[in-house]
Amino acid sequence: MRRDSLVLPLLKRLLFQSSSSSSSSGGSTRGTLPPSSIVFTHRRGQQKRFFIQTAADDEKENVIESELKSTCDARISGSSSPNSKRKTINWIVLGMPGVGKGTYAKILSRIMDIEHVSAGDLVREEIGTKSDLGKKMQNIVNSGQLLPDEMVVDAVIKKITMPKTKASERGFLLDGFPRTIAQAERLSETVPVDVVLNFTLEEAILVEKACARRKCGECRKGYNVADIDYTTKDGVRIIMPPLSPPEKCVGKMTMRDDDKEETVRARLEAFKRQSLPVEDWYRKKGMLSEFEILGGIPETTPRLMRFCLEEMKKSSA
Repeated sequence: MRRDSLVLPLLKRLLFQSSSSSSSSGGSTRGTLPPSSIVFTHRRGQQKRFFIQTAADDEKENVIESELKSTCDARISGSSSPNSKRKTINWIVLGMPGVGKGTYAKILSRIMDIEHVSAGDLVREEIGTKSDLGKKMQNIVNSGQLLPDEMVVDAVIKKITMPKTKASERGFLLDGFPRTIAQAERLSETVPVDVVLNFTLEEAILVEKACARRKCGECRKGYNVADIDYTTKDGVRIIMPPLSPPEKCVGKMTMRDDDKEETVRARLEAFKRQSLPVEDWYRKKGMLSEFEILGGIPETTPRLMRFCLEEMKKSSA
């Protein structure tokens, strides 16, 4: 079993305590951690790197997070400049399946304090309410057909325009929507959109991550056993350690049938045919901002917050 998820937190604590005690005693600082450190460990006979986040990194991240949050609050309240008016923050997050847009959308929506809206979740919620729209959706889904563009857009628009909600009063972050140009056009006719954030990641990594998804058959928690160490054609090294299951779940891992390589690649090709035109549509309007994933969540989140802070400043100017 891989024990990275258990060993790393302890390693981080021991190393940081060691560096703190050396500094406070006035002795040598040899062996202490710099502001951000790479710790090496052996796995499968190879040296692998792990990002160790120190207290200094935490402080920097907290500063960026606080600035992003205050910038959003100022934009919404209309206090960002003397002549500014109150304005909601309406963003869209796009990206290929498996890129992590759902994870990062949740992080951003929490920090920016705006509504995280997933079209897939909305459809399931609408079906669960047994409303007239929900019943129509259920009948279509049961027949094995895809929901019409207009029906999905109706559900999204209903959510983001509902009075006295976070989405209508502070703004929203649409996760993986729109998927077609028809949906994008309908959305643009209803609400203004400030930024379209497009997450990108090397396709080889997307495939490996998708094929490595696992779920515990007992507790139902999800994990990913992919051990990514990939160098791009530009020489950029991308390292993403696995999200390993705890010992009690190791023998109970299950894999989805559609996470086999040929199925994953077919899914990505289908996504490209349908959704790449949407990216081009927003790109031509000057609204698309590309953000490349170059590491795991701990490394990517601070970069993403800085990137979004700059996007907020530009869109609020």
